[in-house]
Order: sequence, then structure tokens, then C-alpha cells
Amino acid sequence: MIRMRSFYLTQRFLRNMLMKMSFFSSVWLKCSKLFCRTILYWQTCFGSRHCQAFMTFLCMVLAYSMRVNLSVGIVAMTNSKGSNPDFMVLPWSTTRQGIILSSFFWGYLITQIPAGHMARKFGPKYLLFGAMLVCSVFTLLSPFIAENCSWMYFCLTRVVQGLAQGFFFPCVNTHMAKWAPPPERSRIFSFVFGGTQFGTVVT
Repeated sequence: MIRMRSFYLTQRFLRNMLMKMSFFSSVWLKCSKLFCRTILYWQTCFGSRHCQAFMTFLCMVLAYSMRVNLSVGIVAMTNSKGSNPDFMVLPWSTTRQGIILSSFFWGYLITQIPAGHMARKFGPKYLLFGAMLVCSVFTLLSPFIAENCSWMYFCLTRVVQGLAQGFFFPCVNTHMAKWAPPPERSRIFSFVFGGTQFGTVVT
């Protein structure tokens, strides 16, 4: 009797263990399937192309911030009533202000067409990086040049910034044309170039 009872207890214990193992294995299988489906979903919905689109969006935000900042700042730079008294007021006439503001587009006009050919020939990645670097450096130097040099040198810095930013649109178009699939191209390009308006608002 004792042996029979121990046998039945052992059999029941093993049956319970197998049921628990089968339950946990089924739960694990369902969780692993859900995890795999989640990974596949995110790979499909947010892939490398979306990362590239986000980075080029930030690039356009920075580009337009550097382009528009002088249009906002020149008011305080030349008007003693609207500026902080701790900062220097520059004696620029209205004519000189107009020349300085328009000088950006002199350089911008020159590099548009050559930039497209260069982006196709050499690739847009390094050209875009170089253009962003040059434009950023001259943007940082602009306050020093405005205070310590002639207005013509400041005008020259804006021309160089325009030359650099002339590479932005051709390089971005060439780069994103390789990453954006045709069904999503309109949405991705709309998001990327929305950075221009966002950069203007932020500035």
C-alpha cells in the first residue's frame, strides 16, 4: 500500500510538473512570437530611411536657422532704441543693411547648379558635411567680424555662407532619393523640407 501510494503521488507530481512546464512553455512561445512581431513591425515602420529623414530634417532646421538669424538680429544690431544697451550698436545705413542681407543670396545663387553635379559625382554625404561645417564656422565668426571689421568683411562672410548653403538642397535631394522608396517618397520629403519652416520659426 505504501509503495502504491508513493507511486501515485510521484505520478501526480510528474503530471503537475508537466502541466506547469507546458503552460510556461506555451506562454514563452506566445511572448517570443509577440516580441518577434514587434521587432518586425518597428523594422518596417521605423527603419534606417526614417533615421536618415530625421537627420536631414535637423540639417534643414540648422540651415534655415543660420540663414534667417541675421534678418532677425540686424534690427537690434543697428537700432539703439531696440537693442540691449550693453551691446555695441553698428553704424550701418539702410542701404548697407540691404546689401548685407542680400549678399547671402549672391553666393547661394552661384553654387546651386554645380552642387547638383558634384553631389551626383562625389556623393552627397561629405559635401553636405563640409557645407554645414563651413556655414557653421562663419556663423560663429559673424559677431566678431561685425564688431571688429568693416561691414564689407561681414558682407563677405554672408557670401561664403550662401556659397556653402547652396549645396544643401542638391545634396539633400540626392541623398534622400536613394533612401526614400517611391510609395513613401512624398511623405518623407515633406517631413524633411518641413525643417525649413521649423528652422524659421525657431529662429
